[in-house]
Order: sequence, then structure tokens, then C-alpha cells
Amino acid sequence: MALAINWGPALLMVFGLVITAVYQNHHFDKRIDDLRAYVDSQVKRLEDVIKSEVKRLEDRMGHIEDRITRVEERLEHPIYRP
Repeated sequence: MALAINWGPALLMVFGLVITAVYQNHHFDKRIDDLRAYVDSQVKRLEDVIKSEVKRLEDRMGHIEDRITRVEERLEHPIYRP
């Protein structure tokens, strides 16, 4: 008695798995590219925030240095008002 194997459903399953693997690989690459672009944009945004904060702190340090200079000048030459 010979067994008749129906190859149609088996080949359909294999073909479906191959197509799914190819699609998922392409989709996965696209998602990685999207993630990379997102992370790059967030890093750029953080760099901009850090640069602005450094500039703000440098300006503030300049103001503090000016005030210290004025106080030192007043200590050297005190102003007395009657």
C-alpha cells in the first residue's frame, strides 16, 4: 500500500514562512533605521540644550565676576556719605 503525500499544503506553509521571514527582515531593518533616526534627533536636541545651558552659565559667571570686581573696587575705595 503506497501512501500518497499531498505536497500542496506543505509547500504553501514553507512558502508562507519564507515570505514572512523576508518581510519581517525588511520591516525589522526599517524599524532599526527609524529608531536610529529617533535616537540621533534626541541626541541632537540634548546637545542643543546642553550648549544653551553652558552659554547661560558662562553669561551668569561673567555677571558674577563683574559684581565681584565692583565689590573689590568699593572695598579699595569706600564711599562715605554724610
